[in-house]
Amino acid sequence: MFPDREKPGPDDTLKDTAIGIWPDDVRSRASCLRKNAETMLQQIRTDQLYRFSMSKDAG
Repeated sequence: MFPDREKPGPDDTLKDTAIGIWPDDVRSRASCLRKNAETMLQQIRTDQLYRFSMSKDAG
């Protein structure tokens, strides 16, 4: 996720403890956004694989 950094910085270790003090609505909204992003990435990957396989069949 952070290609310019070799190992996690000090901020990365605080994420788990910090999210515990967030209100439930913020936590659920963040979870929903993450799931939407994962679904979108999966659709993009599927679309790319489909296009790649179609171009191989055509060529």
